[in-house]
Amino acid sequence: MREALDGHRRIGSCFGLSHPPFLAVRPIGDAAFSATHLHRPTSRSARKTVRLPPQNAYFLMLYLRDADHCDLAADGASGPVNHYREGTICLVDLAEGASIQLHSELSAIAFLLPYGLIDEISTFSQFSGAKRLRCRRGEQDDTVSSIGLAILPLFEQEKARRRPVLQHIAIALCAHVLHHYGEQATGTRSTSALTVWQEKAAKDFMANHFAERIDTAAIAHALGLPTEVVEKEFLAATGKTCEAWLTQFRLTQARRHFFQYGLEPEEIASRCGFRDAAHLKEEFIRSVGSNPAESSNLWMH
Repeated sequence: MREALDGHRRIGSCFGLSHPPFLAVRPIGDAAFSATHLHRPTSRSARKTVRLPPQNAYFLMLYLRDADHCDLAADGASGPVNHYREGTICLVDLAEGASIQLHSELSAIAFLLPYGLIDEISTFSQFSGAKRLRCRRGEQDDTVSSIGLAILPLFEQEKARRRPVLQHIAIALCAHVLHHYGEQATGTRSTSALTVWQEKAAKDFMANHFAERIDTAAIAHALGLPTEVVEKEFLAATGKTCEAWLTQFRLTQARRHFFQYGLEPEEIASRCGFRDAAHLKEEFIRSVGSNPAESSNLWMH
């Protein structure tokens, strides 16, 4: 298994880390799943270039803290520096490798998902038709974020104790990405005229202004596109309207305010872009199916 895991173990060295915390398991068959805990402090002297070699795998990175980095082209040319929020993910196909340049501290969990693993999970799941994953950039994904928080303690545990838990986590993570980012997840991604960066820009604008009263016209203005184009193409790219995506993001922020600060509903509503506590309750019930006042545990779903 050691030889088969060489590509997994090299993830840390690609980021300039000699012996980062590392987990690996074969959750179903022959294909391995791995997670590497990455932490690079801010460097004033140099910006770290990261080059991931070509391999038959997907690279999934969960940002544990905000980070800034840019893509590097094959000729070394750098793209614009993009901001990635805590709790967001990037999902990249490594068929041709990938290169970035870090412009900030990096605290993240890197998952390597070989094609063979995706095939194995697909075979035993309801998403048997999805064999490929769509690339994502700065995607807000609360499920992957929660899985990442569950994995963190495992880095400190003995191998024998963590293996059964890690197997279940690996299967859950792969099933989730197949469901949400498999080619058949929306059936419409290829018809969207929005580039992945335009989609990210739209989501970034909503995330930056979620506490304000914004509409699709404001989002379209920020992107420099007609409102009707954004309405149609955002839906085609994500399977959600801008309004639905923004409401879900606001609910996520409301949950965080509830757990971290213990605020009253009126204060949470005010901070998270809802008209009032009644509006917050209405959207929560629509999303979860229950009144948040019935049980604080519901905020965890």
